[in-house]
Amino acid sequence: MSVYRPKRTDANHREFLELLRRCGVMYCDMSGVGRGWPDLLVLVRGVWQLVEIKDGKRRAAKLNPLQLQLHTEIASHGGKVWTLSNIAELENLIGAG
Repeated sequence: MSVYRPKRTDANHREFLELLRRCGVMYCDMSGVGRGWPDLLVLVRGVWQLVEIKDGKRRAAKLNPLQLQLHTEIASHGGKVWTLSNIAELENLIGAG
């Protein structure tokens, strides 16, 4: 029997979501999916972007092995995962800066 445990999110996750809402950007919070999947799917100028949120204030804010594996596989198919650690990077991605 397996037990579902909600995935922990980075400390700045909520701040990212609040900015997207304020800017009227369409997004899907995928942080509960786990298994290395990025935290957000964000619609930027008509193109869906995968976004991994990392807390830039934490020294250990790096991709875990599952994330590295999935990001590499996505890249091998021509995709990209944006790894962002602060609001300025998100503003730059969505053009809200």
